[in-house]
Amino acid sequence: MPPSFAIYTLGCKANQYDSYSIARELTRSGWRQVDFDDRADAYIVDTCTVTCVADHKSRKIIRRAARRNSDAIVAVTGCAAEWAGPAIQEMTGAEMVVRNRFKDQLPAQLNQLYSQRLGQEMWQGCRDPLETTELPDSFWESLDGSALPDKVRFLLKVQDGCNKFCTYCIIPKVRGRSRSRPVKDIVTEAREIVTHGFREIVLTGIQLGDFGLDLEEGASAFLRLIEELAQVEALVRLRISSILPQDISPDLIALIAASPRICRHLHIPLQSGSDSVLEAMRRGYTSAEFLRLIDKIREAMPGLGLTTDIMVGFPGETEEDFQATLEVAQRARFARTHIFKYSRRPGTLAERLPAHVHEKVKEERSRRMFELSGRLSETFACEILGQPVEVLVETTNAATGFASGYTDTYVRVVIVDGADLQPGGTIEVIPTDWRGDHLVATSCETNG
Repeated sequence: MPPSFAIYTLGCKANQYDSYSIARELTRSGWRQVDFDDRADAYIVDTCTVTCVADHKSRKIIRRAARRNSDAIVAVTGCAAEWAGPAIQEMTGAEMVVRNRFKDQLPAQLNQLYSQRLGQEMWQGCRDPLETTELPDSFWESLDGSALPDKVRFLLKVQDGCNKFCTYCIIPKVRGRSRSRPVKDIVTEAREIVTHGFREIVLTGIQLGDFGLDLEEGASAFLRLIEELAQVEALVRLRISSILPQDISPDLIALIAASPRICRHLHIPLQSGSDSVLEAMRRGYTSAEFLRLIDKIREAMPGLGLTTDIMVGFPGETEEDFQATLEVAQRARFARTHIFKYSRRPGTLAERLPAHVHEKVKEERSRRMFELSGRLSETFACEILGQPVEVLVETTNAATGFASGYTDTYVRVVIVDGADLQPGGTIEVIPTDWRGDHLVATSCETNG
C-alpha cells in the first residue's frame, strides 16, 4: 500500500491553495491522502503567523500530529515556519521545517526523507510528478475537508507576496515581494478545475491588487486575467477575494458590473475608520476616499455584497478613533465583517509604537464592533427577503432534507425543500427568514 499523508491548513485562502498544491504533487508521486485525524505516514501542517493566536494554534496542531502517530514524519511549512522555524522545531519536535518561500519543494523533500526511512534510494511507488499531468479521481474526491473546503468552490491562488508593508503586518517578511503567476498558466488550471466539478472559482493571493505588476503587461494583466477566466466554459461564478481600495479601478468596477459570471461581491479591507490610525498603519487611503469608492461601486452594482476586515485596538487608537470606525462601517453598510484585535508582532513597526491599547479595552471594542456587524448583516440580508435570488448549491443533508449554498453576493442560504438538489447546481429561491447567519428559503426553480 502506498504511504499516506494528511494536511492541516491554518490561515488565509492562499495557504489553502498552497496545501492543495502540496497534496496534488504528493498524490502524483504516489502518496495517498487521508484525513488529518487518521493515522498517516506523514503529517503536514501549513502554518499561519498573522496573530499570536495563530502561532499558538499552529504549535498545538503540530503537537497533535506527533501524538497521532509517533513514527510519522511531521513536516511544518507556512509563514510561522519562515518566521520562527528553529523555535517551532525545538518546541514541537517536528522532523521537517520547510520555510514558506521553499514550500513548493516540500513534496520532493518529503519523498527523499521517506526514502531514507525505508533505507532505499527511492521508495518503490514514487513517480516523478512530471511524468503525468493527470490526477486520480480519488485525489479530487479527497479534497473534501482537507486542502479545500468543498467540491463546488475552488480557491485559485494567482499571486504571492506583498509590497505594501503595513506597519502591523509581518507577511511581507515571511512571504517576500509580490510575484504573479502567468495568465496562461492560471487559465489552463481553471479549465482543468471545472472539469472536476467545481463551479465557482475564487481568485486569491496575498495582495491581489499587485497582480501583474511584475509581468510585462503590468496592471492591465489583472483585467485580462478576469476577462479570460469569466469565459471558461462550465464555470458558473468567478469571485474576487480581498482587494485593497486603492487597487479597484473604474475599469475593474465596469468589468465586474458587466459580467453575469463575476460575483457582485467584493471584500475590501477597511481596518479603521480613523484617518490618524490609517496613517499610522500605512494603509494608503483615507476614510473619505474609502467611502467615495464604495459609493461608486454601489452606483454601478446596486445590491452589492460588501465584506471587510476591521482591526480594533491598534496602538494609539482612542475612543474617538474607534467611534470613527463605527461610523464609517455604518455608512459603508457592510454585509459581513471580519473583526480582529491588534496583535503585537515582533519585527513590525507597530510593535515599537507608543500607547498600546489595554487588552480589556480591545475586548470591549471588539464586542461593540461585533454588535454593529450583526445589525448590518441582518439589514443587508433582510433586503433580500421575499425576492427571488440564485443560489449555487454547495452541500446537501439527507437526514434533514436541507441544502445550502451562497448567493453571488455571498449570503448563505439554507433551502428547506432541497432534498433532491445536487451540489454544483444553481437554484432560484425565495428567502423568507433570517436566522442570524443565514437566510431560510424555499425553491422556485432548479438549473444544472
